[in-house]
Amino acid sequence: AAAAAHARARSLGVVALGGGCFQSRLLSERIASALHDAGLGVLRPRALPPGDGGLAVGQATVALARLADLW
Repeated sequence: AAAAAHARARSLGVVALGGGCFQSRLLSERIASALHDAGLGVLRPRALPPGDGGLAVGQATVALARLADLW
């Protein structure tokens, strides 16, 4: 309920779920279901883990993009 209220207060229609706590399938599915019921779209990690492993890939992607701008 808090995530849905926070999103609506900022006029957001989509919420991204990330962080180590979302490695729990039960937690991830229940929160995603509640957000869907509140009329919000939900983005969940599929190809990468939601915790530190996915974060590291994201950081490497940003670094690569920044390096590409230098060349």
